Amino acid sequence: MKINKFNHQIELLEKIKEKIQHTYSYADEIADLLQISKDAVYRRMRGETALSLDEATVLITHFKLQNPFQLSQGSVNFDYTTYTSDSTEMYRYLKKLSDDLTHIQLDQASELIFCAEDIPLFHYFDFPLLGAFKLFYWQKSILYTDVFQDKVFSEELIDEELIILSRRLSQQYKHVPSIEIWTENTINSLLKQIEFYTEAGYIRSNETSLAICKELRLMVEKIEQQTIQGHKNEGQTRDQFQLYLSDITIGNNCILAKLAEVNYLYLSFNTFNVLKCEDSLFIEENERWIKRIIDNSIPLSKCSQKIRNKFFSEIYKKIDAFMEMLG
Repeated sequence: MKINKFNHQIELLEKIKEKIQHTYSYADEIADLLQISKDAVYRRMRGETALSLDEATVLITHFKLQNPFQLSQGSVNFDYTTYTSDSTEMYRYLKKLSDDLTHIQLDQASELIFCAEDIPLFHYFDFPLLGAFKLFYWQKSILYTDVFQDKVFSEELIDEELIILSRRLSQQYKHVPSIEIWTENTINSLLKQIEFYTEAGYIRSNETSLAICKELRLMVEKIEQQTIQGHKNEGQTRDQFQLYLSDITIGNNCILAKLAEVNYLYLSFNTFNVLKCEDSLFIEENERWIKRIIDNSIPLSKCSQKIRNKFFSEIYKKIDAFMEMLG
């Protein structure tokens, strides 16, 4: 079988055509970008003329394509950031999240859908002690930040810039319509973290652990009110909030960011980090999976008060039982 040496080029241009959508102006847009004639565009589309390296770079950059020449079936490209134990890494991680949220927030058609194996981190940062504990935990036990290895938890250890940035993240999240899918176990990992740090002596006293748990209870109460209202900010613009209860184990934290012209998928790995994907086929498959979960879940924002009360009551029982154990 004869292989066309321009196959990848043709597939690249077809991918760009799909992105443009208004296909009647496709050749014009490519011609303007590359500063060539429409006839020259069509020759490149048919594989009669090769794209130069500079032309391919212009197209890839402009249309935000990720390694478009890796087109074999079953291959998917992800972006991720490597983090070290340096003391600046926590700030770099939150700053990257904030930058992504800024991009998402500016898109008036955007929506976030969380499959939440753990509580989405944005909820923590309205509560000073709870937020500081999570920032300490991530740096000590996940990033293995050097300066935290011989420390026990204290709110004063958390850099002020981190506190400011985490609160900004919380505010940004409040202005993006969101769907969160929880299970009955979504809160468990946080309780286990507090329990482990208490028993290991990484929290100085049971009184401090109790204070963290009190803020955790307040956070859950706030999420319950947002669920009842269907809003994060008492009905301000673009603050819609829906919470679903899934009987299906989610298995991993997954975030689907839906924008007007492109979708992004974030998958957690190594507890803390995320893989970001823009591959349309992979995202479509995951979106179908998320839709099936939603279809088989209970919409707590719209269900009967009895079902919603039972769900949150079970969470409060877990928190209260742990607080009673602490004394």
